[in-house]
Amino acid sequence: MTQFYTYIHCRPDGTPFYVGKGCNMRSHDFTRHRNQHYKNIVKKFGKVNIGVFVFLCDSEHQAFDDEIHQIAQLRSDGFALVNMTNGGDGVSGLVHSDAARTKMSIAGKGRRKSQETRARISAGSVGKPKTSGNTGNRHSPETKRKIAAAMVGNINRARSPITL
Repeated sequence: MTQFYTYIHCRPDGTPFYVGKGCNMRSHDFTRHRNQHYKNIVKKFGKVNIGVFVFLCDSEHQAFDDEIHQIAQLRSDGFALVNMTNGGDGVSGLVHSDAARTKMSIAGKGRRKSQETRARISAGSVGKPKTSGNTGNRHSPETKRKIAAAMVGNINRARSPITL
């Protein structure tokens, strides 16, 4: 059975800056699905210096409720949290409205990278193997044979992009 909990991340001085809900090792994941403000705080103090306080819950529903209450309490106590919502949103977190998504889409269309950015990207790819399109690294002949052998009898094998 999965154990759900809420957690609070604190700066080294004990000041809380984030409240979350999770299970497994979510409370100790400082990188995935975090906003830039959160990442800046972690970068400033270092992952090892962030205090993690976990509060076990009886159910996921209770964890969502506790998250809402903890965020509300900390904000009412004057703490500036980096949470984008008031909690209880589930895995999706902040969900932009259709109007906001349309506005972001329009703002991003036609945007071009500066010459400096393009030069930095180019310099970062020096010495890396070039690939055609979005194919990534090529499979070795041995790997191709193993894939082909594994696909024998597979009714979808005609759709396989691997060719010998």
